[in-house]
Amino acid sequence: YIIDHIIPLKRGGLDDPSNMQWQTVEDAKEKDKWE
Repeated sequence: YIIDHIIPLKRGGLDDPSNMQWQTVEDAKEKDKWE
């Protein structure tokens, strides 16, 4: 698992636990394709 920013930092998301979630590496790769 990795920590993912729900709202990406580059889109104004906070670097705060309230904007973070655990995510599998596979899910992160899929999300990175459209972010």
